[in-house]
This record gives sequence, structure tokens and C-alpha cells, in this order.
Amino acid sequence: MNLIDLLSLFSQNDFALVLRCVFDRIPVIVGGKDKEFLDELIIKLCDSMPMRKEVVFGTDFLEKEEHEVITQEERMNYDNHRLIFRAPVNSEDMILKNINDLKGWIIGMCMNGDADAFFEKASRLRKKCPLSLFIKFDEKNKLDFVKLHAEGNFKLDTSLEKEIVKKTLSQTEHALERIKRVLDKKTQGNSINSSIIAGLIDLTQEESIIKESVFKKEILEFYQASRRGLALLSRLNFLNQFQIVKIGKKLVQNRGYYDMPTILTLYQQ
Repeated sequence: MNLIDLLSLFSQNDFALVLRCVFDRIPVIVGGKDKEFLDELIIKLCDSMPMRKEVVFGTDFLEKEEHEVITQEERMNYDNHRLIFRAPVNSEDMILKNINDLKGWIIGMCMNGDADAFFEKASRLRKKCPLSLFIKFDEKNKLDFVKLHAEGNFKLDTSLEKEIVKKTLSQTEHALERIKRVLDKKTQGNSINSSIIAGLIDLTQEESIIKESVFKKEILEFYQASRRGLALLSRLNFLNQFQIVKIGKKLVQNRGYYDMPTILTLYQQ
């Protein structure tokens, strides 16, 4: 599964919501009936955050104590990569038994013919956290629903994520158009077989590579902006202990994280 496959599974609004939850390390539960499809999907969702360190439940750790050690190391050092936890399909029973904190988790769940047990386990997982995202696919691997579960009337602003998707699609299209223009000029008036020309101008593989590259560039640019904001605001916060420091509102682009608590929260996500 590549990025094009991933984007094609969701509407732009749904994908922006999924991306926001992965950004903010809100637990994501992905359910369906095709185990292989689900495992590929959660791998790709983890891969959408290139600045994160992936940790696989059942391979890198299994017990509660191991999870606590891993998360403690992250909390003690801001320079450590933020973690993203991938839980392959059929690991939900062990998660329910061993893990309490699901921050940063992406969990695959296969229905296996028992819908009641499936939804009961999904509900128990969601109860471990005040905010979570549940994605359900049908038997044909078509999106059934994307639902944000939150306590109270809670909404997420996905304007940044929508802009990332928009830029990814538009920049990919522009790059492909430039390649096509060059190829059109070079093939016009030639006596090359039409089937060969059709093969030359088929840019399906290039589209996938370009789209993935543009997408990850946009993600990393946001991440680097967050790190710059953290570096600046942490120093201003220290300076503020000695004298009042006023700064302009437009200190950090994107969602407008203007103060120290929110920028720290952003980088801790």
C-alpha cells in the first residue's frame, strides 16, 4: 500500500481528521474484516509521520512495565523522537490486559465474524482514553465510517491537515504536468509506435513517488517549525522570569500556537 492507496480510501475531510489524530497522537482504532489489509493500512498510517519513532507492540515490547520504561524515556528528553505505537491485528486482548495509556497508538482490529465481540473490545479500548478515533471498513475494504469519540462537545480543527493534503495533490499535479509537457514535445512528429509512446507518458509510478515525497516534505516542514517554535518560546519563557517579554501573535505559523504551554504540548504530541 502506498500513499495514493491510502488517500484513495478516504475523502479529503476524513483523511484530514485521521492525519490530525495521528499528528496529535490521539489513539486510532482501525477495524474491518481483512487482516492483511488492516495491517498494511496501520503500517502506512505510522509511516505518514516520518519524524516519529515507530514501536511495535508484540515485537518491541509486550508488558506494561516495558511500555512505561519506553514512555518514561520519551518524557525525560525532548530531543528523543516522539513515539508512535503500532499494534498489529489480533493484539487487542493483550492491550486491554497490559496497557493503560494509549497515547500515540494505532491499533488494528479484525472482526473475525463476531461483530458483538468486536465492538465490545473496541468500546473497552476507547474507554481507556478520553479522546479516540474509530475507523471501520466493510468486507470489501471500503470505508464504512470515521468517528471521533470524545468526552463532551469536542471538535478538532483540521485546517492545517486539509492544507497539507491540498498542497500534496496540487504540487504533485504540477510536477507531473511539467514531465508530460517535456515528453509531449519530444514525441511529437516522431514515428514511434503509439503503444511505446503510451508507455512513456504513463506516469503512474512517478505519481506515487512524487506524492509521497511532497507529503512527507510538508509533514517535516510543520515538524521543524514546531521545533523552532519550541526553541524560541522556551528561551523567551526563561527570560520572562526576569523581565516581561512581549512578542507578536504570528510567532509560529500553521495553527497559531502562541504560548509556551501549547507549543510544548505540540512538540510532546
